[in-house]
Amino acid sequence: MDYQNRAAFFHAFELPTLIYAFVYTVLLFDNFSAITLPIWVVATLTYVYVCLNKLKLPVKPGFWIYGAGMFLLAISVMCTGSTPLQFFGNVGILILLIALLLHSFRNDKNWTLAKYFSAFVYTIFGPIGCIGDLFGDAHADHTLQKNTKKAITTYILIGIAIAVPMLMILGALLYFSDAVFANILDRSFLDYLKPGKVLGWLTLFAFALASSYCTIRFLCKPNLTGEVHDRRNFEPVVAITVLLPITLIYGLFCGIQIFSLFLGKMQLPEGYTYAEYAREGFFQLLFVCIINVIIVLFVNGLFRENPVQKILMTLISACTYIMLASSAFRMLLYIKAYHLTFLRILVLWALLVIALLLIGVIMEIYYRPFPLARYMMAIITVLFLALSFLHPDYIIASYNLHHTAEGTGEDTRGYEDPWYLASLSTDAAPAIMEYYHSEADGSQDVSAWINSYAQRHELHYSDSPRRFNVSRYIAHRQTQDILILNE
Repeated sequence: MDYQNRAAFFHAFELPTLIYAFVYTVLLFDNFSAITLPIWVVATLTYVYVCLNKLKLPVKPGFWIYGAGMFLLAISVMCTGSTPLQFFGNVGILILLIALLLHSFRNDKNWTLAKYFSAFVYTIFGPIGCIGDLFGDAHADHTLQKNTKKAITTYILIGIAIAVPMLMILGALLYFSDAVFANILDRSFLDYLKPGKVLGWLTLFAFALASSYCTIRFLCKPNLTGEVHDRRNFEPVVAITVLLPITLIYGLFCGIQIFSLFLGKMQLPEGYTYAEYAREGFFQLLFVCIINVIIVLFVNGLFRENPVQKILMTLISACTYIMLASSAFRMLLYIKAYHLTFLRILVLWALLVIALLLIGVIMEIYYRPFPLARYMMAIITVLFLALSFLHPDYIIASYNLHHTAEGTGEDTRGYEDPWYLASLSTDAAPAIMEYYHSEADGSQDVSAWINSYAQRHELHYSDSPRRFNVSRYIAHRQTQDILILNE
């Protein structure tokens, strides 16, 4: 890009990027799980839409599909108090945003899974190399706009860049020099202007500014083509030789699973209970299922097509379904004995995800090109939204308290222990409070752990509109009675 074009590019994107970076910082600073997250998604989609219009690129239908997925994920994060779900929800938003950008700036219609993966990695790290372009483009624009009104804006920005660090240093000195001044900062909205937080604001603003501009700059370069090369050049005889013995041992194993676990026709080794049998083999089977999916993807992506090879891959996929069923059955036996935890729910969810992803893998074996990457993103997004909106912590509390009240479960020291429930997120509040109000005797043990649960979440509750989270708000309202009683 020549000097004139660099200046024109910067001039076109300077104002939208500055506005977006400011909005980004205000909405997300120290606040990735509240009502501001869906607003940020809308702001991000608006920024990308403006960029596409400035570049005269069409807004494809997929833009709105990816955007809807991002918005629903943001809503799910706002509605849950579970830290793992909030983390994975934010990761999902980032993944869909990258997919949206690739879909908007490239022709991804026939991209394979490998192509998508490489493009994702390239888009995440590629903009780092454009940081120099940001300063170079700004210098080019400043040089061509010198002695004009446009230059005044640049001078103002330079002045701000000098003034802010000076204010931080002077503010820090004043903060530690006078207790009254420090107390006013701590107890008012000026808390956001404390030196440490100002540094956080500036860091996030700089990141938002650089990442947004450099990403658009990177995607405008011809460094990532839409071409897909067929890399299936390896001899299928090699694959058949490897897959045949694997298929035979899988067939034997699956036959044993059907007779011993599902039909109960075979006796367990002496000293084994079904709960022990379930726990011992579950994680190994889950790992084998993941390996099977990788094997099929690897063979299908690198070896030339062959009818025998396809049949063997299909048989391995069928055996994988039996293994998935065995894993799920084992986990359900284990849950029946030892009750629910977040990890156990997550594992059952993962089994369902693998089962549905395997449908897409089988489709790609017989139908090419099949949009496997987009299929996988759609399946994982929809199932994660279901998991998030169902609130696993609520299910855990409801199930465990119900079965504890009935006196069921083999593990007296296990996860029906109320102190485990006290460690759950605010999503569990409705189930815990329902159990509390149903306890006529109001035993001291019940009151103690529920009071601990209520106090822990009240300590982290904020009534700031900017930090509004549905789950935290509901827990705050429902636990007020207990907090009042214990004052």
